[in-house]
Amino acid sequence: MNRENRNDNTYAEDIAFFGALSEELLRGCMLETTTGIRIYTPDGKMSYGALWLRDFAYMTEYGGEWISSGDIRDCVDYAIAHRREEDGWLPDRVYPDGLTAYAAGTNAAPVGLANLDNDPFLIMTVYRLFLRKKPWFDGCFARWKEALEQGLRILPVNPDGLICNDPAKPHSPYGFTDTVGKTGELFLESVFVWRALGELREMIAATGETPDPALAAWQEKIECHIDALFDARCGMYLAATEDCRQVDIWGSAYALAVNFPPAERHRREITQWLLANRNRYLYRGQVRHLPEGEYWQRLLIGVPQDTYQNGAYWGTASGWVWTCFGMAAEGAAGEDLRTEGRKAADELLSDLRQDMEQYGSCECITRNGERKLGTFVVSAVNMYGALRNFAKEMAIGRVG
Repeated sequence: MNRENRNDNTYAEDIAFFGALSEELLRGCMLETTTGIRIYTPDGKMSYGALWLRDFAYMTEYGGEWISSGDIRDCVDYAIAHRREEDGWLPDRVYPDGLTAYAAGTNAAPVGLANLDNDPFLIMTVYRLFLRKKPWFDGCFARWKEALEQGLRILPVNPDGLICNDPAKPHSPYGFTDTVGKTGELFLESVFVWRALGELREMIAATGETPDPALAAWQEKIECHIDALFDARCGMYLAATEDCRQVDIWGSAYALAVNFPPAERHRREITQWLLANRNRYLYRGQVRHLPEGEYWQRLLIGVPQDTYQNGAYWGTASGWVWTCFGMAAEGAAGEDLRTEGRKAADELLSDLRQDMEQYGSCECITRNGERKLGTFVVSAVNMYGALRNFAKEMAIGRVG
């Protein structure tokens, strides 16, 4: 699977493999609620037997061709119908019987306060439906708009518009780090909000309304002030400014993958770090949150080192890192990084495909052979979407 031996840059064989796997996993993760709608759970064995908003957002963005518009609409309705009555906070997840949780953990023992990414990810899901241009979308959006805006406005932010997590009473942050006590200003969570603000503004404008100028002002503030979390010494963004002031591998790669403007200014530095340190955070094509040997400085619950969110390797972020490598291979980070970018992209893709051919789409794996689940949807779907999007960009000449 060496890219030098291919006749084109479309990654057709790999797209076919990850596409078929994604479709199979999505077909296997459907579950019917007591109200008769179909929801999509994070894995095919129902270990996570609920509608998780961030997982579903990834599914609709990276594998939406296998999810009907009606199902997306129903899942959005289901989530909004279960927002918290006292303040409008959107759910972390909703179970088939309507049981709702707003934070990680259980309702009896939540991990921190309500998750900070619930609303941004629901907006991203609605945006995927908006792009399909269904004639009934405007009517649905009219029902959803107030809840989506309210969900953003109640998030804790500092005067610079960045998501801010109180060390004394921390929220559970991004769901794939929901055991981690990141506090102060948060990088990736702020990028999620930035993206959601832009998509919400676009949807409002498309209905003929004028978006609240405060939304654009907030988005601009994030762009202007996010570099408070950029560490020029290593050329990467940090996860947080107080607890867990550590290199954010997932966040830096994601920011480049979604064309976050401040990250674009640092594309070369970020790409250089990702290339130079890939043996410290990649294993079998899957991505550690922190460089090998480093662990989160604060956790909200006990997670042993080198397991789960405190040192395991995840497929969720593989597509974002691969996109950074692919962009380097096409010269986006500088001509001198082309060769190394091509090599790194091929190695990651080959390693991940071989791992999934042998073991399935795991949630996370460790170097000592431990594997969590084997039908985890976004590990495959996020890689599929990265490959598909990159091939499309290549075809229309937007890369390099």
